[in-house]
Amino acid sequence: MIGGFKIAQSVYISYDNKDKGSLKDITDKLKDISYCCSREKITGDKIETQVANAIKGSNIVLLIYTENSKGSSEVKTDLEVAVNHNKTIVIYNQLVETSKGLEGVLNTPKTKIITVKELDKVIEEIKAALVKDEPDKVIPCLEKPKDHSIILILGVVVLSLIIIRIGLWPAPMTNKWLIILFSMFVFFIVVGYSKGKLMGILIDDRNQMSLSRFQMVLWTLIFLSAFITIALSRIATPGIELNDALNIEIPTTLWALIGISTVSLVGTPLILSQKKELEAKDPLETNSMVSVGTVCKNKSINDAKFSDMFTGDEIDDCCRINLAKVQMFFFTIIIVISYSALLFQLMYSNSPDQINDFPLFSESLIALLAISHGGYLTQKAVPSTPENK
Repeated sequence: MIGGFKIAQSVYISYDNKDKGSLKDITDKLKDISYCCSREKITGDKIETQVANAIKGSNIVLLIYTENSKGSSEVKTDLEVAVNHNKTIVIYNQLVETSKGLEGVLNTPKTKIITVKELDKVIEEIKAALVKDEPDKVIPCLEKPKDHSIILILGVVVLSLIIIRIGLWPAPMTNKWLIILFSMFVFFIVVGYSKGKLMGILIDDRNQMSLSRFQMVLWTLIFLSAFITIALSRIATPGIELNDALNIEIPTTLWALIGISTVSLVGTPLILSQKKELEAKDPLETNSMVSVGTVCKNKSINDAKFSDMFTGDEIDDCCRINLAKVQMFFFTIIIVISYSALLFQLMYSNSPDQINDFPLFSESLIALLAISHGGYLTQKAVPSTPENK
């Protein structure tokens, strides 16, 4: 019980992404009396089906009506479901008049529609409309997403035990490295699958497979697995003290390579976030894709595919191959294979007590990779889609 109401009572909030400020104001005021449900809380597959179920199970549908939401196809879909199921609709109207498009959706005698302009009155109307403490009339809004925390924690424990056992095993370092590398790869697959997709670890906030994530995952697997293998092998070697066993020098060129990949991983969403605030001249919406500002995103995580890593990010180039991405992909594959071969040779040709540092990277190769990443980020920063001015 919260504030005299059952927590199962819920308000589904329909809004446009650009109106998240209003969404926060409303949810803050409603948190003590009702569970607030919206698209941003819905994850996993079959998003539209989950949204429809959320609206069906809600007690009230609240529309944050603004210049942004009146042209939103998602808002229109939300309202159609609400009207079809005779929901009480409270409109927080921040405009002078409703749009003709929404008038058509809301023109029904069976649905109770309450339009108010002040936030405090919106909250009062919602409180008045909520069903009082009557269990038979309470309908849960939406099933909570499955919590995979226990599975992931067990996965971390199992992975740690496998790595320690294999690392201390008296066997050739190359064999141990391949087993540890494979174990980490399987764990990454499990982490991704917990989000609903086998390669979910590569999927970004736009429900697309990301090239910068792909790079970071590759370097994490190769570098970390090799470091753990060498360190544990040195620990297991008689005559090497623990402090010395972990004293493995990492060349500055390798740090530079990891730093370059990290800049791309962090820089990509920063650049795209600016484009999401723009208003596209011709917004895009298909069965699987929708535009946010001038940036395209998949509607569901199930729409993510490997080819996302090679296509553009904006409305005008989301279906075309991006040469900067293709170039960087092949640079990454070539460098990863080359450095993996160097690591394999290092572990194959030396005993643990002979290995004190990682193989050196060519500075010219680092410069080439930096230029490739620079072109990749510059291309992302340059707009390709006309704005609505």
